[in-house]
Amino acid sequence: KNSEKLSYLLEDILNLSTIESGEYKLELAENDVLDIFTNSINSVLSNNPDVKIINNISSDIKVICDIKALVQVIDNLIENSVKYGITEESNEIIINVKDQGSKVRFEIEDHGQGIPPDQRERVFERFFRIQNNNTSLKEGTGLGLSIVKNLVNLMGGSVGNEKAYPEGTIFWFTLNKKN
Repeated sequence: KNSEKLSYLLEDILNLSTIESGEYKLELAENDVLDIFTNSINSVLSNNPDVKIINNISSDIKVICDIKALVQVIDNLIENSVKYGITEESNEIIINVKDQGSKVRFEIEDHGQGIPPDQRERVFERFFRIQNNNTSLKEGTGLGLSIVKNLVNLMGGSVGNEKAYPEGTIFWFTLNKKN
């Protein structure tokens, strides 16, 4: 189990190093995103059958992205919501999309414990992990959200999080539409 953890840590460190050094090569093109989201959701559900994921992405959503990078972004955000946002009270994750003119905003919402306001930006820092009773028992490298932020930025988008109502977190990212 420890060698598996070390393997994941090394993979994340190498991935982040490649991204930050500028050596990560993107193949940006206009892509439909429904299948990308659906595949990521199915992958997560295969390992977490008790989780309910509501996918509100329609089949006509297209953005400029690198498919491999987008898969990694979606996987990291959904897995993060499963890890920290699923509780005994709520096993639901909601995925929404909002057209913002030249951009599309994607949201992954959970109803877990949430993120303290003073730590919202810090969750995207390398190795940063919120310290509380719920998160200290969870496995993770503290690199997933940093990778998400870097990949979204490389694809010309932005990323953030906000409080969900009544509890939980909405992680969001934007990507450009074709002009």
